[in-house]
Amino acid sequence: MNGSQVLLLALAVQPAIDTASVDQIIAGYGGSWRGHFVERASGIHPASERTITIHNRCSRMGPDASCDQAIDDKPAGTVRYHPQAPGLFEITNFAADGIGHPGGTLQIAGNVWTYPWTETRDGKPAMLRITNRFENPDKIIYEKSISIDGGKTWLAIGTGSEERIAAAELPGQ
Repeated sequence: MNGSQVLLLALAVQPAIDTASVDQIIAGYGGSWRGHFVERASGIHPASERTITIHNRCSRMGPDASCDQAIDDKPAGTVRYHPQAPGLFEITNFAADGIGHPGGTLQIAGNVWTYPWTETRDGKPAMLRITNRFENPDKIIYEKSISIDGGKTWLAIGTGSEERIAAAELPGQ
């Protein structure tokens, strides 16, 4: 799992809501989290398992939300959410070196946040998505899935969970 995938997976730390807003992203996403993730070997990546600590500092930037992220005490970059329509946000990822990369979209429907994107694998399109389902404001269940048939069927290639942790539980605190 690379840094941008970890960044995306952690972007949806938000309680169930009816109408998503920038302020709700900031309130739900901020703070510190411990995540455990398992990825199956696939054409996308090798099998892996890891536990990470994520710290998010989120704020409003005009009409957008901006979240600076550190993973295991190392700067991981910034994600900016720009509202497009109710429950739909355009995402731009800024790597730790400050270079901006289009990040796709975030779709919010109640307690489910979905980050879809398309990649080309062996010359063929593959649809991918990260889905975060919130059990409560302090715990999310994560799934990374792939579809090679245009979204008719999905195969889970990664699973995990994140739980909010108090600052006292962070290393060095």
